[in-house]
This record gives sequence, C-alpha cells and structure tokens, in this order.
Amino acid sequence: MKTTFASYRSFGKQFNRKACNKCYIQCKTAKQDFHKYILNESVNTINDSADIMFVGLSAKFDKEQQVVEPLCSSTNTGKIIDKIEERLSDNIISYRTNLVKCPPVDKNNKLRYPNKKEMAHCLEHLYSEIHRFNPKIIIMFGEQVSNFIIEALELSHNALKYVFSKTYIKDNLKFIATYHPSYMYVYKRKIIDEYIQEIVDLINNKLILVY
Repeated sequence: MKTTFASYRSFGKQFNRKACNKCYIQCKTAKQDFHKYILNESVNTINDSADIMFVGLSAKFDKEQQVVEPLCSSTNTGKIIDKIEERLSDNIISYRTNLVKCPPVDKNNKLRYPNKKEMAHCLEHLYSEIHRFNPKIIIMFGEQVSNFIIEALELSHNALKYVFSKTYIKDNLKFIATYHPSYMYVYKRKIIDEYIQEIVDLINNKLILVY
C-alpha cells in the first residue's frame, strides 16, 4: 500500500499543543502552536477512519525547531514503514502517530526519551485518536511504547509470540508489539526484510479475522 499524505490539519479540540499544559515539555520544544498529524489522504477526505495505526515513541523536530510529521518518510523509521505499506493491499488505510505528541528535550534542548510521567500525560490524546479513527490494528513500535501501552491497557495476559513481534487482543482491537524500525535498521539490517514481512503477514491475518 502506498500512502498519500494529505496537507496537515489541526483537529480542533482533539489536541492542541499550546493548550495542553499537562507536563513540562508542552510547547517548550516547538515553535508551532498546533499539532500536526500525518494522514493518508483517504482519512482526511472520505470517512476519518483507518485500518491500521502505527505508534512511535515521541515527536521529533528538525534543525529549525519545527516539529516533523510522526514517523515521517524522511527518516529511516518512516522509510521502513513505507515498505510495510507498499506490501499491503491498496484499500488498506493507515495512520501514523506518536505516543508523546511534543518533542521531549533535555536542559541543552537536545532530544531525549520521554519519561513515564510524560507518556502517561499524553495517553489520553492517544485514546482520542483511537476513538476518532477506530483502527482495527494498532502497531506499537519499540519496547518503551509497547510496554507502556501493554501495562496501561492490561494486555499482557493474552500474548501470542512470533519472531519479531507479540500480538494482543482487547475488546476486539488487535495490538502488535514489535521492534522499533530504527533498531532493526541499525542492528538487524540483514534480516530487515523478514521483519517487514512478518508485520505485513500479521496485519493481513488480523484484518482477515476482522472482516
């Protein structure tokens, strides 16, 4: 599936970076006062829904301190997600987001990993996205994202294990916890094709069960 990215839109009350004051990182790390989503054009123009939601850890910004799109195609992570999408059916709609919506930085304004408190503060925004786009499958990239969501939603009791991934089900919503694409790119590049294909197969199998 090749994703066409629409122009950026703010979804009003769903999330506004400037208005959110739940944690220290709010709006201290970006010049924009609005939140940018990266969407398949179909999501914007047809029914505001998605089959798959890809969830990364936290927002990033560029050299000009501008927040970049979640899991954007200019990054190694985004390029790998592009390859996953290219192997999926054309009628599957995807949505990319991050667990933490603002870029967390240290005292030197360098990007860092978000802490659990920051992830907890942002969890309700992820819930809003899930409610709005009603995905059938949520793919959680990396140990931090996966462990946090698994704990928050109490998913750990029904895991099925695969080579690179574990799958969970809660209230008919399917979750796939898997290695972060950037980890695979740096440390497991020789088997990255197998990693991509496993995610594609899991998506296809889970969607067949849904439909």
